[in-house]
Amino acid sequence: MFDEGMGETDDAQAALEHAAQVYALDHLVLAGFSFGTLVQTRLWQRIRGTRNVERLVLTGPAVNRFALDPVPDDTIVIHGEEDDVVPLADVLAWARPQHLPIVVFPGCGHFFHGRLTQLQRVIAGMWRA
Repeated sequence: MFDEGMGETDDAQAALEHAAQVYALDHLVLAGFSFGTLVQTRLWQRIRGTRNVERLVLTGPAVNRFALDPVPDDTIVIHGEEDDVVPLADVLAWARPQHLPIVVFPGCGHFFHGRLTQLQRVIAGMWRA
């Protein structure tokens, strides 16, 4: 059931805590797509003092639908130029005051159809950098 991001963030935190116990996680990456970017930014706000989060990866952040909190300056933000769900202009307006760079996929819509392999390569390449 949709809970405006509150219950979903609780669920993500519960899953993270379980995984951390089972797999002894010490370095984390929080990644989300669209609505998931809200969940991951909220989760980051909750755990940032208690867990080592190496990086946030936000793809197609739903900034026009939800109020995303500010994020670290090394956050990877990726968006489609022709996103008809979340206009690129809205993402730029959100990122601008934070001085966040945005990787824009030209000719790409919200769901990155046909571009998921490229998306994976871009994220991996940025990670190595």
